[in-house]
Amino acid sequence: MAHEVASERGIFQLMSTRADGDEHTFYGRFHTCSQRTDGRWRICVDYDTGERSATLDEEFHAAIDVHDVDAFKE
Repeated sequence: MAHEVASERGIFQLMSTRADGDEHTFYGRFHTCSQRTDGRWRICVDYDTGERSATLDEEFHAAIDVHDVDAFKE
């Protein structure tokens, strides 16, 4: 039986640079819920929040790279 629903949570980083060179970095949390319909994944819910933003920089940089698949094995 194929899985038909999925959920993913994480932290994102946005970086902006103004014309005068002033740089800002912002962090937030996201959560998506998706459902497979007619063989294609469709996002049903997608939201983000900046809650606990004081710790997000540290959490973001402590994360495992998504391409490091060995780290996700049980």
